[in-house]
Amino acid sequence: MKQSKVLPLDNQFIPTELEKKGRGRRFISRPWSTRTFALNGVNLEYYADGKLKDTINILGTTTERLEPHQADNKPFPFVIHLVGGEDLILNASDEDTRARCLDVFNSVSKGETKCEIDNIVAAAAVVNKAEIMRPMR
Repeated sequence: MKQSKVLPLDNQFIPTELEKKGRGRRFISRPWSTRTFALNGVNLEYYADGKLKDTINILGTTTERLEPHQADNKPFPFVIHLVGGEDLILNASDEDTRARCLDVFNSVSKGETKCEIDNIVAAAAVVNKAEIMRPMR
């Protein structure tokens, strides 16, 4: 899977590749597939081969980290608990991507505005800048 970073942009984030566990209520093991995800307002869209596969409204959902053993030993899994009881299980390419997805998806889920999401990102940037600017001892 390609390395990618999630960056808020006009209440969206740059399209990001995530692995998605197959959905459905089959009794057989559900496969994983790599999809490109884009957040458009409160809608999480995902694409395969450049074609829109599905749009999921994430308003009122909860996104949380999973342990690898809860997701077929994938290294950076997380889940979106959808309204209606279904779970969307995803895996990021690295910890930073997973953490940003959790922050942005949960903010959008609560109906926070673009300004509030920008403040979350700005606060993270200030902390990172403070670490860089800290004098060495």
